[in-house]
Amino acid sequence: AGDIVNMSYTRGDVTSQNNGKLASFENLTVENNVPASPGVVAAKTNAGGDQVLVTFDKDMADPAGKQDQFTYRVNDGDELGFWGIARQDDDNCTLVLYGSTVTSSDTVTLTYGRGNVRSDDHGVLLNFTNITVENVMPPELVQIDPITDEGAATKTVTLNFSKPVWWGSPLLDDYAIQVDVIDASWPWTTDRRVITKIEARDYLENASTLDVTFSGPAIQDGQYVCVTITDDGAKKIRETSSARTPMEGPADVDSDTYVLPPKFDTVWFVPECGGTNVELQFDRMVQWATPLNGTHIN
Repeated sequence: AGDIVNMSYTRGDVTSQNNGKLASFENLTVENNVPASPGVVAAKTNAGGDQVLVTFDKDMADPAGKQDQFTYRVNDGDELGFWGIARQDDDNCTLVLYGSTVTSSDTVTLTYGRGNVRSDDHGVLLNFTNITVENVMPPELVQIDPITDEGAATKTVTLNFSKPVWWGSPLLDDYAIQVDVIDASWPWTTDRRVITKIEARDYLENASTLDVTFSGPAIQDGQYVCVTITDDGAKKIRETSSARTPMEGPADVDSDTYVLPPKFDTVWFVPECGGTNVELQFDRMVQWATPLNGTHIN
């Protein structure tokens, strides 16, 4: 499609039915009726992560049975195959490829080795390699970063999501996010805090973290923080793809316990050992994974 074709003929023995000889001609323009190849407009996952939707610039012919002509890669891994293909029910420009489920943080690419996939007007799909598949799966709450001394003092924790997130509606209310500071040992007291600061964020900002600052006393030694994103908050927190997919539902996550380093307290001689041994005492129980030697204590 799109090629300019010219044709020439040198007078020979080509004749008409009444024996008239065909005259010579040069550079006669040939009308090119080959349909243009379909072009890829967009490729993305579905929200469930088990389909790749490829949209073209024209209606596509029924691709049934041709899924083996497509492959995909996840995070630069091996090429993987699809187990099914179909046109999207409400859009003949879009082909749906069925494969294994990916996760919301995965990077996906798609490859087509030229075969017999065509558009409705018989345009031949040309091969393409490793085109980017937009991952539109919902963001997931993954973890709370380890609490630092500064974070404990300022009552601030950092939430990590599986992909960049934004929020168009304020999260600074009692309904979107809840924070509990909990004692890690008996009596496991729980203290519900009031959130005092969450930065606004536009979808153009490429950040997968969210800092949450809350009221009350500083986080103490032996406490951890539980953060809950409610159903109301999950509807507000969206990923930054073209689909702007919100979280799938409420979620919660616990931080690691905030633990201050042990403090060296006193030294005791051990007389039973003839005064050659000493006992070091700390303000709490301590342990070590590898043997201690002269490079650690002298």
